[in-house]
Amino acid sequence: MALYDLNVPFIEIPPTQLKKFVTGKGTAKKEHMLMEVLDRWHEKFFDDNICDAFSLVQLGPPPSPTRKKETCWLTRRRQSPTW
Repeated sequence: MALYDLNVPFIEIPPTQLKKFVTGKGTAKKEHMLMEVLDRWHEKFFDDNICDAFSLVQLGPPPSPTRKKETCWLTRRRQSPTW
């Protein structure tokens, strides 16, 4: 909500999309995510929330007003609030 109010561009990544990006399966369990991150990027996490945050960073650079075209593989943007 704060990003929207400040007119900061952002991308909404559903958990199933993040899981699919990391493991290839949108319904992967937390343990599978942890193991796949260790295997792909050689990073070991004991907290699945930190693992998710790290995985989000791997998607690509954040949107930028100076970048003409989105370089992130997921480009679904939130256009208006739904609350």
